[in-house]
Amino acid sequence: MAGMGASMETPADVPSPKCPVCGHNCREPSTLRCGHRFCKDCIQELWSCSPTGPYYCPECRDEYRKLPAFAIEDEDPQRNVTERPFESSASPASSATPSGPTVICHYCPATAKGRPAAMTCLVCGASMCVEHLQPHLESPVFQSHPLVEPLADISQWRCQEHQEMNKIFCRDCGTCVCTVCTVIGAHRGHTCIGVSEAEKELREKLKSQLKKAQEQEIAVQDIVDLLTEKKEGVQLLLGSTRSRVQEQYAAMREALELEELQAMQSLNREESWVMGCIGHQLRLQTDLLKGVQLAASRLEKLMDDKERSRIQDQAFITEYNKITKSLSGAPGPAEDSEPDGVDRHRLQQLQGWAAQRLGQVTLSMPNRDALRLLYGTIPSLNPDTAHPKLVLSEKNRTVTYSEEPQPYPELAARFSVFPQVLGSRCHEAGRVYWEVEVSSEGRWKVGVCEALIERKGSDNSSRLGYNPHSWCLFGERNKVEVLHDTEATPLGVSTPQRVGLFLDLEAGSLSFYSVAEGGDLTLLHSSQHSFTQPLYPALAVSKTQLSFCNLFQPTDDA
Repeated sequence: MAGMGASMETPADVPSPKCPVCGHNCREPSTLRCGHRFCKDCIQELWSCSPTGPYYCPECRDEYRKLPAFAIEDEDPQRNVTERPFESSASPASSATPSGPTVICHYCPATAKGRPAAMTCLVCGASMCVEHLQPHLESPVFQSHPLVEPLADISQWRCQEHQEMNKIFCRDCGTCVCTVCTVIGAHRGHTCIGVSEAEKELREKLKSQLKKAQEQEIAVQDIVDLLTEKKEGVQLLLGSTRSRVQEQYAAMREALELEELQAMQSLNREESWVMGCIGHQLRLQTDLLKGVQLAASRLEKLMDDKERSRIQDQAFITEYNKITKSLSGAPGPAEDSEPDGVDRHRLQQLQGWAAQRLGQVTLSMPNRDALRLLYGTIPSLNPDTAHPKLVLSEKNRTVTYSEEPQPYPELAARFSVFPQVLGSRCHEAGRVYWEVEVSSEGRWKVGVCEALIERKGSDNSSRLGYNPHSWCLFGERNKVEVLHDTEATPLGVSTPQRVGLFLDLEAGSLSFYSVAEGGDLTLLHSSQHSFTQPLYPALAVSKTQLSFCNLFQPTDDA
């Protein structure tokens, strides 16, 4: 709640902050000295319930002994903090800041230019310059008048209720009060001593308090050193793991490239052999074709009438025998003309082997190792959201239903009716996977929800799976179904021992898996949604127990 008040450092171009009292943008914003900002009417109405005070900031409980003069705050962010309404220094001696107005001597003539005051008397309420201060320093009459650094306003040194000097220290309340307060006021019956005695006692405690502060400083410094060392160790471990994983993937790429090269060389050899055979047969058949074409041309000439008259008798016989002999000596076209073809069975097996290798290096879903190692997380639960009948244990990773309500403080984030609890961390982008150990006893819900889900009341707006802000898997004996916005989708499966939840905010999908003892995944249900808000892990438990699983627990053979 302390973070609800608006800071004084809000830039001018930022919209007005919300008032923690009414929940709307601040109207006539007014800032207390503690820095929290409220509507003028809201804080005025709140404090009007106590006409005599004291008054407290609703956010940080900072105490105000006197009701400030309410005024509308100037929205100029460049103004000094001391110029804002309600604001004053924590110590009265520091109210005259270097940036504030100079305190003028009350005794200097009004007609003359007043000299700066050197001290202020808390009894007289007057500030005095060096000259007019002398009687207070020299006269016995003023020996009991305490002097402090110049103050423009000494109201904080006086009782705001009785306008008397605070000369008494109330041990019970640890504050300075006036004598009237101890007799008839709010501190009547309290253990009280004089301010001087209280100062003496407190000064005696300075040494022990200093020692305590020093011991605390050492303890905190030890924690800081431990966390720093742990941070460096984590960075070193992550860097080493990152380097090894990169080296392994680089080796896989190199091995696959070498394997690809060898496969291509095998295909190249096959191509060279087959194409060589075909080329040799092609040359032989080309030469044969030329010889046959030449013989056919010469035979055509012998049939020509002109050649018949020119070549006769023995010359014709000789030419004819020569041509036919060349044809009979040549091999037939079908003889040795079919070259050795490619080994198709070998090529098909090579393709199948490449597809098998692809399957070995490609992530196929569902694959539990891929989900848990690449996207796995072990959520923890937020105790501030747990219903009073839910008990968290094992580093807030296990929730158990209890008939006996727990003495949890009443918080706005806590579920008041339904036994539900949210995770401590939300997921805004990317992919995430976790598993939950469930039981066949009782009733349970495993899912996700937006922060917009209601926490109070018994209507569906605060019930997992019965509003637009939540999605879950519901289970009880012999019944499993998916719930969202009051719509139920029965799954017709037995109650799983372990539920895996995969949330893909990039693709807008939510998947529930049943995780077998050996790690095999069975998809129970997957759906698409347009997620517009960050999502929290969400559990509901009735008369049973749920636990987030350690996805990275070493196995016996690891």
